[in-house]
Amino acid sequence: MGPLRAAFPSAWGAGCARSRRERPGRWWLDLWAANADQLAAAGVPRHAILSPRLCTGCRLDRFFSYRKEGLAGRLATVAALD
Repeated sequence: MGPLRAAFPSAWGAGCARSRRERPGRWWLDLWAANADQLAAAGVPRHAILSPRLCTGCRLDRFFSYRKEGLAGRLATVAALD
């Protein structure tokens, strides 16, 4: 287990359970689920947490991704309390 993976429990609390081994030496953290866990732990009702689970790198038809395209661009994120 690498140092980053070992730090998940202290950094993410319950979200650390949202990690999985992709292949030897590679771990993935489900940020959508980990963020939802943190919001729920802070008192936000689960039914009020919405996530379209869209990948900006996979959906270049809808989003800009510097990591995929290597070009400058703009990206916006919206969070709202209702």
